[in-house]
Amino acid sequence: MTTLIAAIDDSAAALPVLEVAQRIAALLGVDVEALHVPEDGSGSTATAVAAAVGVPDDVKGEALWVFVVVAAGVEADDALRAELTKLVTDRLGSSFRPSAIRFTTALPKTRSAKVLRRAIRAVVTGDAPGDLSGLEDPGTLDAVAHAT
Repeated sequence: MTTLIAAIDDSAAALPVLEVAQRIAALLGVDVEALHVPEDGSGSTATAVAAAVGVPDDVKGEALWVFVVVAAGVEADDALRAELTKLVTDRLGSSFRPSAIRFTTALPKTRSAKVLRRAIRAVVTGDAPGDLSGLEDPGTLDAVAHAT
């Protein structure tokens, strides 16, 4: 099962960011709603889980960062980063190119397996993440913070 979770905190930009996240999900061969996606070769099979978050940017207003947990047996390296960036850019155009693709070992989830999207954004921006009492593994925040 492969998933992409889109973190959208700015209600004014919610629809465009969600549309971009859905397109990136399709390109990476993952699904935005955490449903099973058959491996049909239409996207990248290198990703197990990905989270796209909007990060404040002085030039664009908001930049797209993608956090990726790679599939078993896949090496997270600059070649994969370039491949994923090229995949998105080729299919969606250069205006949708992610500003950053970061590899991490895990994403923060609740005990019911929902990704805490606001926590990912908070780690990136340095803001307070809010209530984390439902966080299953606090170490996942460190994993996001140390994403390469």
